[in-house]
Amino acid sequence: MRRANKAAYFKGKLYKKESLLKDDIDLILEKKRIRQFLKERRACISELDHAEFSQRITQKVIAHPKVIEAQTIFAFVSWSSEVNTHSLIKMFLNQGKTVVVPKILSA
Repeated sequence: MRRANKAAYFKGKLYKKESLLKDDIDLILEKKRIRQFLKERRACISELDHAEFSQRITQKVIAHPKVIEAQTIFAFVSWSSEVNTHSLIKMFLNQGKTVVVPKILSA
């Protein structure tokens, strides 16, 4: 039987759960609550509005001077109700930019 993971990431560092302070745990729980709230809000957006919002965000990103001059771009691969980043990633790759995306090791 596999033991439960007794560690958590906080501010980019791995901590044993016993070493986290109550305030740290409260912050982690609040962030989870906010993420869930935003996920529920995004789920209410129509497909048409989602496409329009994604397009607007894409246009703002590609027009940003730092993005224009960058040779390496860090991006997330969208899924579900998130802003669609697939076309943006393809465009960067077609421009010869290096695109770096996070790899999720566990959920």
